Amino acid sequence: MKGSCLQKRPSRSPSPIRRSPPARRIPGARREAYLRKLATVDDAALLVVACEELHELGDLLHDLKYTGTKAWERSPVNGMELGWYYREILTLANRRLVSGPTAALVSELGARVRQLHGIVYEGNPY
Repeated sequence: MKGSCLQKRPSRSPSPIRRSPPARRIPGARREAYLRKLATVDDAALLVVACEELHELGDLLHDLKYTGTKAWERSPVNGMELGWYYREILTLANRRLVSGPTAALVSELGARVRQLHGIVYEGNPY
């Protein structure tokens, strides 16, 4: 059937999709770049990030409580690096979101960061 849309068209020379080699993942460097970017976003965007991180940290603390050390398996970095990262998020939130209706969120984030700090650095039970 000439002209049919189902007719096989002659193939062009293959053009393979060129993918760049996978970048060496350096979680700390990526997190540092992300934190630098967060320092430049508006307060509304920072609020969304703070909410997401509060949720993620809550999930981690829950998993630590109920599954123990298996919870660390879902993270590509160790507990000390996570502790540092969440402290940095808290520092940004404290600078810009501590007053008004967002104060409760920053307070809760601070409580969870302290709880993680106690687990990672002081050996507190989960």
